[in-house]
Amino acid sequence: QLIKLAHSKDWKLSVTFENNARQTPQQNSKAETGFTVVAPKARAMLSAAQVSREERYKMWGEVAMTATALDNLVAVTVNGETRTRYEHAGLAIPLFVKHLRTFGEAGIVKNRKDGKVGDRGITMMFVGYADGHAGDCYRMYNPVTSRVCESCDIIWMGRMYFTTEHSEKTMVLPVIAVPITNDVSEDDMQVTEIM
Repeated sequence: QLIKLAHSKDWKLSVTFENNARQTPQQNSKAETGFTVVAPKARAMLSAAQVSREERYKMWGEVAMTATALDNLVAVTVNGETRTRYEHAGLAIPLFVKHLRTFGEAGIVKNRKDGKVGDRGITMMFVGYADGHAGDCYRMYNPVTSRVCESCDIIWMGRMYFTTEHSEKTMVLPVIAVPITNDVSEDDMQVTEIM
């Protein structure tokens, strides 16, 4: 039915469909290779954010989406052209590129006023970027309720949400300067850490 719809007058797609047998990942090598690249990055992001094992299971989908979105920003060379994967696919570079944050960073998401002396926000953890919104709209995870909300009204705390006891290093975010440009040379690809 999808094949008929894709070739109909309404859609006019010139797509070639390939049917694969079920439970045969060897027939879809590109997707399977992508999983082996994204999954370790997602685990590394969770480890760097010091997320507990119980919380990791709850936010695996969010971290996998964020790892995939960031992996698609890596410049790759295809047919002699060096571009991001978004550009190779014919898509525009996402708006969040100018507003990158560290996964696991703590931020206070503003909510309505709770009386004169009540809190005006909830401390949440940054887990990703909101699709279809402005670049400074983020997905924030509330470990108390195990829910994710999208907001651009955030006050960043300058530290990670989860911290290890007796560790001063985890209280400070790493500051990294990464050049983003379409003209990429070997000199431009150096990452400088500022402390």
